[in-house]
This record gives sequence, C-alpha cells and structure tokens, in this order.
Amino acid sequence: MISKRKVKEMTSYLPPSDIDFEVANEEGKFHNLFFVSLFLRTFIEDLPKAYGFGLKNNFVEIKNQHLKYVVDTVIFDNAAQHYFNLTKTEPSFAKKVNENLFKEIKKVNLFSKELLSTDFSTKTNTQLVSYIERYSQLIRSMITWGMLPVVIEIRSPLYTVFLTDLVDKKNQETKANISISEAVAVLSSFDGETETKQEQRKLLKLAVKIKQRNKVSDTLLEFQDELEKHALQFGWLAYGYGGPAWKRVDYEDALHLVLKENPEKMLEELEHNEEKLIAQKQSFESKLCLTDLEKSFFAIGRDFMKGKALRREAMSFAAYASEPLHKEIAKRLNLSFLQVRFMLFEEIIRVLNGEKIDENELTKRTKYVIYGLFNHGEDEVVATGKDAEKYSALIAHDEIDLNLKELSGTCACPGKATGAVKLIHRPEDMSKMQKGDVLVSYATTPDIVSAMRLASAIVTDMGGLTSHAAIVSREMNIPCIIGTKIATKLFKDGDKVSVDATNGIVKKTQQP
Repeated sequence: MISKRKVKEMTSYLPPSDIDFEVANEEGKFHNLFFVSLFLRTFIEDLPKAYGFGLKNNFVEIKNQHLKYVVDTVIFDNAAQHYFNLTKTEPSFAKKVNENLFKEIKKVNLFSKELLSTDFSTKTNTQLVSYIERYSQLIRSMITWGMLPVVIEIRSPLYTVFLTDLVDKKNQETKANISISEAVAVLSSFDGETETKQEQRKLLKLAVKIKQRNKVSDTLLEFQDELEKHALQFGWLAYGYGGPAWKRVDYEDALHLVLKENPEKMLEELEHNEEKLIAQKQSFESKLCLTDLEKSFFAIGRDFMKGKALRREAMSFAAYASEPLHKEIAKRLNLSFLQVRFMLFEEIIRVLNGEKIDENELTKRTKYVIYGLFNHGEDEVVATGKDAEKYSALIAHDEIDLNLKELSGTCACPGKATGAVKLIHRPEDMSKMQKGDVLVSYATTPDIVSAMRLASAIVTDMGGLTSHAAIVSREMNIPCIIGTKIATKLFKDGDKVSVDATNGIVKKTQQP
C-alpha cells in the first residue's frame, strides 16, 4: 500500500513514463528510510538555496536494506553541469563550499558525542523531539555542503576529466612526458589524517606484534583486551547508516585477513605514504609548471576527497550515535528499533506527540520500500509491496551483453594487475578474499577495507573522484578502476581478469 501522512499528504503520483530514470548509486551496505529521506529532502529543498539548482525528481529503492538511488537523468546531469561550471569558473566558491563542509562536520561530530553521553530514558517526549529536530538540521546542513563533488562526479566524472585534460595540456606544453593518470591521482589526493587511517595504523601495528609470535590463535587470546579497546574506539567506522558497529570478533576476523599478508610492509607503506605523496605532488607541480590558478583546481580536488572522507566518517558516527535515541523511541512506542529506522523524520515527531502509525506498514518498509520526491518535492511518495514495484519498473535497465570480455571506467589509482575476481559487497563476503584477488564491488565501504588490503586491484560499478574506492586505493597504492557501471553484473567469482587501471580497462581472460 501507499502510506498517507497528515501534515502533508503523501500522494500516489507516478511520474510520466518518458522520464529517463537511472540508478546513480547502489550500495549493498545496510540502509534505512530515516537517513535516506534526509538525503533526498536535502537534494530537493536545500541544494537550490546553496547552489542555485536542485534536483527535481529522485527516488530510492531499499530492498532488504540494499539501496538504489534513482535520478531523472536530464535534471541530474543539468545540475551536475551547473555545479561543475560553478567550480571551474569560480574556484573561490568551491573553496568556500569546502570550508563550510568542514565546519558542519565538526558540528555533527560534537552533537554525536552529546548523543552518546545522554541518558534518553530521563528525557520527556518533547525533549526527544528536540533531539530529532536538531539531528535532522545538522545532518542536512552537512549533506548540503558535501554534495557539490558528489553531484559533479557520481554519474559522469566531470571534474576528474577536467583535471585530466589540464594535465594532458600541460604535459604537452612542457614536454614533461609523465603519466597523466598518475599525475592526476597524486595531485588530487589529500595527505591529511582521518579516523580510518588511524584505525588502519593501529590494527596493522597489532598485526605486526601478533606476527612475531608463533601461534596466531593463542596470540589473539592474549590481545583480546586490546582488541576490545580497539572496537570501542573505532567500531563505529563500519556502522554506515544501519550498523552494526564492529565488535572485537569482527576485528579478529580482520586480523586473520591482514595476517595472510605482510603487515610490516603494509604498515611501512602506510606510514611513509604521506611523505611520498607530498614529494610526488611537488615534483609533478614543478614538471608541469602549474600556475597558481591551476594548483588551486587540484587543491579543490584534494579538499573534495578530504571532505568526502570526513563526511562519510561523520555520517557513520552520527548514525551510530543516534542508535540509543532511536532505541529509546522504539521502547516508548512499543516498536522495534528497525521499524523506527524506517519512519520518516516527521512521522517520529508526530507519533511522539501522540498520533498513531500503522505498524504493519512499517514492517513492510523494512523489507521493501520506495521513497520518492517528485516535481521539486510537491509530490512525495512512500510505497511498499506492489505499489513499490510500479516505481521500480520506471528504472531503465540497459541490456548487458554477458559475452563482453572488456569493460572501461575511470582510473582512480594507476597500475596494472591480474587475478581472480571476488565480489565483495559486505563484511560477510570478505572470507572468500585471498591475496592477489581482484576485488569487485558496487561501491566499496569502510567495513571491507581489510579485504581491499589483499586486492591486487579494485574495480567498482559506481564512484568518482571522491568515492571511498578512489580514496582508499590511493592510500594503499592499489590499481583501481571506478565507474564501470556493470562490473558486478558481468563478472563472477573466480573469473580471471587483467586490470589496466592506468587506462581504465579491465578484461576477462578466463572463466572459472
């Protein structure tokens, strides 16, 4: 059925069939309606105020908490071009956007810490409403200032192409004879610290200690307290939007994966990567004789990547920190935690104020739901069951030639590799990963980093300059191709492939 709400009536609006709807992003990580709806509201209501252009038609499909973000391609591509033109012609504007984002990230992180230190059982319903309202406002503001590079890159890598063309032009002018893809990767990679880097460093140091002992299983028992502290400090990084946070046992599994490799070498590479990156950046800037304006374009790109990394961490921390709040709401409303996570922002507020909600409908949402905002948000839809299928049917599905032997995408980190394909979408997939395999995913997430460390190459369907795969592959110096669109549909576990990330080409050489 299609749910109704009283403040602003939900509609059964179905967009015209001539609108070209396509999946712009897809993730296997657990998602839920509460957080996804905040993103869509931001796209429709807040982006026009910040950038002068919003997204008219969007909807999401969440099936068994697997997300597909669907866009009106004409509207979205027009917005992407508008945002790109702003960035290219007004670098000071893009710089200001990044500064705003970093400020909002700090606010969200502070509020998340406040949530974790609050005993919600002592709060009135009115106070819980206040927390929900503040939470929504802060998250939406952070999303607003973080979406500039995402819109520019998610469907077509406009800014990456711009930087690539710039390096190509300077390469020819200076006769520097350098690798264009390597130069773009280095010049646009940020060298700052993140919580993810800190977690990787600490886990690798622990792996080095363990490797020095004879019996890994016995040694892990010795380090259980240390792993427990590690999970308390960093477990939220794997939370995403739906959790759960990683516990000690999850890090034990991650250590087993790392111990298949050489943790000493991995730690050394991680420790020296920043120094190496800074030296490479200075070398490329010098060889290409970049002007101050040209340097600023790459500085914007670095801040885009940094902003995406920090925003993703802040969003994961905020989702994790909101769990006690949502659990208290669930307790008071006699609902499950997951049912609350599939309520809209306004629904939570209204029910806390005494209104009723259809529990059966909430249960249906947890399994399969469409949430859409159409006509600049004038038409808002929450659909489940057969009604949801009507919207799913609007999504364009390109015919895939399963006999294809070659795919192309965008180079995120240059290099070449060969190996067996392993489809890795969630942590439970990581056990099949072996050293030297080619990791193929819709879009990588922080909770599969342990598998990424073992990969000889990484290939994703989705992603752009600021994608998780682009950021992590550059940190680890692993060849990576992003934006292939159909790699997860064309390749199967065990397929032998060769990856030429420098030229953005992956070829199937042998089937299992």
